[in-house]
Amino acid sequence: MVIGLRRNLKDAENNNDKISSLSYSLGDMLSAKPTVEITGNKRMVVEGIRGILEYSNAQIRVSIGKMSLQIKGRGLDLKCISPTSIIVEGFISAVEYLV
Repeated sequence: MVIGLRRNLKDAENNNDKISSLSYSLGDMLSAKPTVEITGNKRMVVEGIRGILEYSNAQIRVSIGKMSLQIKGRGLDLKCISPTSIIVEGFISAVEYLV
């Protein structure tokens, strides 16, 4: 019985370690500083976003923590969306950080 109890406690500790590392990884993703990679004026990758606030073919605005990032242009399209990043394609004419 004591051996079974020790095994169960050890399994519980391992599961807690897994949950702690998972929540730590999610926290790292959410607290990561945003990065912006622009290729010419046709493509932009933004990582470290917290959400999409506005989306049209002329303007995209995303939350990056206490600020937001606004992308202006023509024919803007979100080619890829994930919980923490986007890929924008189209004619990009301006990028602004808004407080």
